[in-house]
Amino acid sequence: MDKLKPIRVGDKRVELDLRGWMCPLPKYVLEFILPQLDPDDELDLLVDCPGAITDIPDDASKANYETEVTQIANGEWRIAIHK
Repeated sequence: MDKLKPIRVGDKRVELDLRGWMCPLPKYVLEFILPQLDPDDELDLLVDCPGAITDIPDDASKANYETEVTQIANGEWRIAIHK
């Protein structure tokens, strides 16, 4: 997890590019990164693993976060996560 490079793209928005990370790794990144965010931050995960578009929203929901999944290219998605 030491190779994670979240990028602040706005006052309250953080983006993390996980494209190329095979499932289930994106799901485990979520457990690592959520506690590091400020309470008002929104997190955008960029993924290309189809399993992540169901696993991550399920896990985020259990941690009381809301998600929105948007397809950004063929086989690539943005998962927006916020309180």
